[in-house]
Amino acid sequence: MEWIKIALKTAPLYKVNDDVIYIGDGVKASKEARHMPGNKKQHQESENQSKPSFFFGHHFGGIGILIGNAKKVFCLQ
Repeated sequence: MEWIKIALKTAPLYKVNDDVIYIGDGVKASKEARHMPGNKKQHQESENQSKPSFFFGHHFGGIGILIGNAKKVFCLQ
């Protein structure tokens, strides 16, 4: 998390009420094999009835910090 320290010191941070804004997102990817490194049982959040309630797969996530001003805002990852 060294990039956060550098961004807090050097980047023009976008703030709301003096609070820095962080953005996070994640993706679940299903895998066929059960015995893979990092593979785990995950809950299916889809409301589609044809999909199973649970599946085996990986979860990928990321976090970013908003930089910029009122006219343009960018996400720094």
